[in-house]
Amino acid sequence: MKIMTIGSWDLLHIGHLRFLKKASSLGDLYVGVLLDSHLKKYKRKPIHKETIRYEMLTHLSYINKLFYVGGNSYEVFMETLKPDLVVHGDDWKNAPSIQIAKRLGIKTKILKSTKGISTSIIIRKIQNAKN
Repeated sequence: MKIMTIGSWDLLHIGHLRFLKKASSLGDLYVGVLLDSHLKKYKRKPIHKETIRYEMLTHLSYINKLFYVGGNSYEVFMETLKPDLVVHGDDWKNAPSIQIAKRLGIKTKILKSTKGISTSIIIRKIQNAKN
């Protein structure tokens, strides 16, 4: 079974690792890495460039394939891959990947996130540590 997820994967942390490991237990895992330009427009400027974020994920043996994703390439990614299931964390249940998957008739699944850990929380902790 082809399992697909898309994320920024910035400041890779234990929450990301647990999510990706759980997703990989459902089948062959295909992971989209959001482009810097996409993140700047819709979320925030990433800490790590897309090439670094992509490279970090290459070291996870349970990921079958990585792709860059951004803008309208969400749909291209899904239409090309034809996943059986699109997964996302419960931190963003209405993520674009979930919306597009539903529109294309692809099954979706929301996985429980690790509470108390996120890139945003890490950034805040670093900022507060300076004070």
